[in-house]
Amino acid sequence: MRRFSCGASLGLLVTLLATSSTGQRGGVFRESRDHPAIRYSSGTTSDVITALNLAVQAGETSLTFVSTTGYLHAVLDALNVPVESQVTVFSETSFQANWITPENPRAIYFNDTVAVGWVRGGNVLEIASLDAEQGVLFYSLDQTPAERPEIRR
Repeated sequence: MRRFSCGASLGLLVTLLATSSTGQRGGVFRESRDHPAIRYSSGTTSDVITALNLAVQAGETSLTFVSTTGYLHAVLDALNVPVESQVTVFSETSFQANWITPENPRAIYFNDTVAVGWVRGGNVLEIASLDAEQGVLFYSLDQTPAERPEIRR
């Protein structure tokens, strides 16, 4: 009787694992982020980063680079993001994970439409901006001095 119970339990466990791992695979959306229904890279945008980029490229706005924080304060000022909104997080899942430690966490600054992530010593500012049509758009700004820096998706 005990042998049957162990065998039945093992069989049930294998069946449950197989079912749970394949149960939702049939309807998985496998298209590119540039599928016509999504158009992430090619769709028109009207978020605050698009406006800031246009102003910088037209010479109407400038972003000042500072050796210690890069473009951080210039971007926060341009986007009306208060420094007081800062929260710090430690996450090993960031693409800047090699810079992030418990002693050097990522600082995130935000308002209702945009969040700016900065890591001391990191190569880029990470930006998430809310667009009315596209939803949240993700950008980065290289932390190297440039005459007209461009925030890229």
